[in-house]
Amino acid sequence: MAKASAVKLVIDAAAIPRSAPLRALWGDDGAAIIRAATCGDDYQIAFTAAPAREAEIIAAAASHLVTVSRIGMVAAGAGVALTFAGKEVPVPHPGYRHF
Repeated sequence: MAKASAVKLVIDAAAIPRSAPLRALWGDDGAAIIRAATCGDDYQIAFTAAPAREAEIIAAAASHLVTVSRIGMVAAGAGVALTFAGKEVPVPHPGYRHF
């Protein structure tokens, strides 16, 4: 998405939803949060939208019993950056590559 749009996506690891079973298994400390953000489990859909439309998107999702979460932002630059506690963190294994 970042490459196709010629922008940088900045993802806040702590904002990515984690299930109760995952939290019970790995905990909720910084290492567990970063691990969950980088393990490559493809079970959510990522999309971008203008910040001014956030309330509208949340309301539309709720009307269909769907939850949406803001997990980051689009910035000038290229690629994808993962942050935690306001600092960029390295991602040694950036998820699963399907092909």
